[in-house]
Amino acid sequence: MSSNKKKTSSSSSIRNNLRSSSELFSPSQGNAVVCIGGRSTSSNGHHDASTTVSNLTLLSTDQFASVTRDLFSFESSDLSANDVSLQEMVEQNIEEELNGGDGGDSDVEGEEFTVHRDAAVYAELDDSVDFEQMHNDTKHKAFVNLTATGCTEVIGSISINGDDRDAIAFSDPNFLSREIKISKAPEEWVPADANPSRDLPSFDQVDNPGNWSSYCFRPTFESRSKTSKYKWHALPTGAIPVPMDPSTGKRTHNGWEFFYDGWNNPSAPYRRGASDSNMFPQEMDGSLDADALQNLGLTKERMQKGDALFFYQLLLPICDPSRSGILNDPRKPFYTEVERFTNMAKAESGSGGTYGHTWKQTHASELLRFDGIQVRDGVYGGSRGALHIRWDSSGSFTRDEDICESMTYTRYCEIKRSMKLCHNGSSPQRGEPNYDPAYKFDLIYNTMVHNCNAITKYADENQTVDETTWGFSGYGEAGSSIQGRLRGKKVAKGGQTVILSDSGRFRPRAYRHRHKLHQLPPGFTRQGCGEMHYLMNRVSELTIGSNSNKKKIFRSKPTVTADNFFSDDAMLNWAGSNGFGMIGTSARNFLSKDIKKEYLHSQKTAPQSQEAKVARFTKPIVAVKDYDNYQRVHVSFQSTSSCNIATVNALNACDLFVEVRERGRNQNKRFWGIEMNHARRLYLSTYFRIDNTDHLLENAQIYYRTWKYWHAPTNHAKALAIVCAYDIYRECSEGGLCSEWKLEKPLTFFEFRKVLSTQMLKYSPQKQAYPGDQFMRSVTKLTQSARKRSAPEGLVSSIQIKQAKRSGKTRLCGDIDKLCRHIESIERTPGKKGRVCAWCGLETYTVCGICKDSKGKSIPLHHIPHRGKAIGELCFYHYHNDNMFGLGKNDRSTLLHGVKGDWEKPTALEIKQNREYIRSIDNK
Repeated sequence: MSSNKKKTSSSSSIRNNLRSSSELFSPSQGNAVVCIGGRSTSSNGHHDASTTVSNLTLLSTDQFASVTRDLFSFESSDLSANDVSLQEMVEQNIEEELNGGDGGDSDVEGEEFTVHRDAAVYAELDDSVDFEQMHNDTKHKAFVNLTATGCTEVIGSISINGDDRDAIAFSDPNFLSREIKISKAPEEWVPADANPSRDLPSFDQVDNPGNWSSYCFRPTFESRSKTSKYKWHALPTGAIPVPMDPSTGKRTHNGWEFFYDGWNNPSAPYRRGASDSNMFPQEMDGSLDADALQNLGLTKERMQKGDALFFYQLLLPICDPSRSGILNDPRKPFYTEVERFTNMAKAESGSGGTYGHTWKQTHASELLRFDGIQVRDGVYGGSRGALHIRWDSSGSFTRDEDICESMTYTRYCEIKRSMKLCHNGSSPQRGEPNYDPAYKFDLIYNTMVHNCNAITKYADENQTVDETTWGFSGYGEAGSSIQGRLRGKKVAKGGQTVILSDSGRFRPRAYRHRHKLHQLPPGFTRQGCGEMHYLMNRVSELTIGSNSNKKKIFRSKPTVTADNFFSDDAMLNWAGSNGFGMIGTSARNFLSKDIKKEYLHSQKTAPQSQEAKVARFTKPIVAVKDYDNYQRVHVSFQSTSSCNIATVNALNACDLFVEVRERGRNQNKRFWGIEMNHARRLYLSTYFRIDNTDHLLENAQIYYRTWKYWHAPTNHAKALAIVCAYDIYRECSEGGLCSEWKLEKPLTFFEFRKVLSTQMLKYSPQKQAYPGDQFMRSVTKLTQSARKRSAPEGLVSSIQIKQAKRSGKTRLCGDIDKLCRHIESIERTPGKKGRVCAWCGLETYTVCGICKDSKGKSIPLHHIPHRGKAIGELCFYHYHNDNMFGLGKNDRSTLLHGVKGDWEKPTALEIKQNREYIRSIDNK
């Protein structure tokens, strides 16, 4: 599939769709501006629906579906394999979250919605029906906007009440037909009549501010008895309307004002530049610092080359940034710190001294190659920790030559046992003040987040908070619960780190390791809310106007999206009073304490209830409460069950609309509509960032087996750094930062990791390819001329040569050009008669054409014969080997004047002694 025709529904295209502006349809008008358009493609590669019309015609659902098929379907040739997987990943993550998530402790409590596979009610309409007449017809009590998948771009409007529930108002009648499916009341449904004996009023006398259908809004009685008295009318989730205050004409309760027919905040003060039709304006987007990247060495040549290691070392530097040669390098060191801590720990333990095993000091380049082995293993799909197969010498396909040449398996295991990311002696221990149970692995998280912020110009004003999970089945720090059993996660045991990242891209801005030793701030009782409080305080330090000495990357305090584990009344009030925006789901057992549950959707619906399916398309209940300097908005609605989203300083409007969904291909493609509102769409469009990152982490497969628990979160962080580095590379390749960096066909995530692993395994400071390489000892010990000659482009370095010939098991065997010429001269003896081998004395049929005896005849030698008494013998090579000189049968008589009959094949000891003797002569 061609990758230069990318037209995907990935997270970035969803965000771009949400920016597309179009006028929302107003039922009071006879026409509307509707974006339907042809399949034009914008400069960023996404589809723009740009045709504007004003005269709408009512189409059947069949006709509309054909339009949406053209507008929202893509040919398989338009998508690369990587794009398809990302699109499916986004849809899968969003759908999983809305179906209750993966079962973890911070997922949405209760089901939210399932895809409407069983919503199979159709209605055919006459194309000639007048649009204005439809709005005036009493059968159609409400029209709501119909939007494209994953955004708020209006493409038409659809009737949600009355008998013709599938009526669709669209712009052009010249399309073929298909159905859009929306649930409706059964045709045989008849509302209950008034019953004075039970105090049941007629339906037209019931307080019904949401204009709810009698099929959904049903009477509730005090008990199941057929004579029990009427209580009120309620929706399937138990929601009832707040009574109206006759003196004000408003529906208020404990300071909350309730709205049942949509809500709009006239001044639109929240989320700078956002509106209900453009929820993600470009002015809210974040951006890397192009000047900082150029200062750190990013060039057009690096982009075209696909220099993956450059982007990786931006986050986890190989050199010490204070010695990188770059003025005011803002990064923190990583590999040089690991080198220091590792060597320090071995020295303190006595290794390499009088006692203990010998320890050869490690260095940053070797530690980088160590990590490169894991990256290369992940490129192969992972070995589930059995990395020894990469050194397999039995001829297996699992062997990797780059790994074998970069490091021996013995050295790999030695570094794995010895590696340290902290100094245990100076770190506070358990029971001491300032003890942090995550101190053994915190260095890599701290470095990665700091360096990511250091190369950022502005952070996204939409942030996402969620936990990322690392698996480990052993024991962790005692008494801290930093590692333990996990409920409903993909791994049964392990630990978690909470990360705050940009919603549009993976840019970690702050983090906190999850354990039970954290002290909750005053007024907070829940762990997740305490973590959110900590992360928001870190963001405050990075916001313009703060007094901290950290780089200011937030233009204003952002809007943070989180799930119900991080959200409650205390957290929302604190966030609002401190200038933050926040949007999060609310579990049924953590609804706002000052709102009665019966005024919100708070009960589970009966499984497969048609009543509940129809009620999904009722408008959301919006409760608004204004404080001195912030505003809280609680949105309660029904999907497959009760759903509640609590916000503060985040929403400017909220109303019901129907979003088109599609599945299948070609003739099997089908379309249906799902209920949606602005709060839910904002939540879905921002929440999935960490989940998508976890998907890429799983693909990276950075893993090995270990007894030490802290190696698991360390490897997890290395995978996070690779994902973040790739995301930085992709932003640079888009050309928005610098037009010279734009790439028509950037590397896929797989290709990026493949290139990265090769560069890590073959890294040598003597190539001087990255900032700081020129100041490392392996370069400074060279003469000035040698430094200039070191590792020209396309040639191997001296370190690689030494590694390839450091033992008998490695590749290089010395200069064998002369031997090759002797091998090329091998000839067969003339005729059928053989000659006596000059090395072993047995009959042979091959001779060396270059070597001659005293009579000028070629020397007969076995060359690995396939049969006979000398089968497999290496006489030819022994005869030409310096170390074997004088040990052959001919040498015994001609050089040493011995008797040929007394000759015996030399033993290993004799060969060793002869080799040492020959070398001693050569050295004189």
